[in-house]
Amino acid sequence: RLRARRILQKIFDAGLQDPELLAALADLGQASDPATSGQLARRALERDAELPDMERVNSLGILAHSLIVTEKFAEAIPVLQRLVSLHHNPIACLQLSHCRMSTGDIPGAIAAAEQGAKFGADRAEIHNMLARLYQQSGQAPRARHHRQIAEALARSRQSGGSR
Repeated sequence: RLRARRILQKIFDAGLQDPELLAALADLGQASDPATSGQLARRALERDAELPDMERVNSLGILAHSLIVTEKFAEAIPVLQRLVSLHHNPIACLQLSHCRMSTGDIPGAIAAAEQGAKFGADRAEIHNMLARLYQQSGQAPRARHHRQIAEALARSRQSGGSR
């Protein structure tokens, strides 16, 4: 990955700033430098119409991650909404839920987590989030229901069941 990143960086520095190259550089650098990767992803998305679908989805995910790690939750929300609309990913829904919760939008956080549960009903972390959100909003029976699902999923996972 490091070698690929260096080669692509040389091409970029030489003046080729095509959106697919920007997306590739963002992807290759996201673990070591999320802030720069987020900027590269944002630049790639500025020329969104030129990006293949998978690079668009990856760039949205990289940009969202960059915004979340820098605690720019309000900025991450529209990015994650777009990502979820293109790629029905339960973890993106969970991230959207966290961002909405962080900005005080508990009903929006619940809606995002519920959507995540539809895409990934077998994900304990989504049910834990729903339990927490329902508890915060005074809906104890719903909180208990999702806590029970999360616990059952965790037990299943520990005993060698799928996810």
